[in-house]
Amino acid sequence: MTAPIKVTKVIENGKVAVAYSPGYGSGWATWVDSEYREWCLFDKAVIDTIRSGVVDEGVMERLVSETFGPDAYIYCGGANNLSVRLVPEGALFVVEEHDGSEFVILLSDIPFFTA
Repeated sequence: MTAPIKVTKVIENGKVAVAYSPGYGSGWATWVDSEYREWCLFDKAVIDTIRSGVVDEGVMERLVSETFGPDAYIYCGGANNLSVRLVPEGALFVVEEHDGSEFVILLSDIPFFTA
């Protein structure tokens, strides 16, 4: 069993930065093995790279290789559309995907019914 991946979250004014790929074609956090999912969603290196404005598939592939070594594989096809959404710290949410377009859904946004 491998050790869990250390993830450093970016927290600003009580909100956590979440990376996702809203463009159609390829997902980011939804198209990755579960062992890398939190890193793809939250890690400071990912968030900083997106916010730098210089992000594409090659840039993210280099970041993956530098972080996890040359044998690590994370599909980076969705990197061209990466965005950051700030989610309230402690909020429950999911990242859903349709045709490669990801969207962040907060639990509080789902209209539940009581039977």
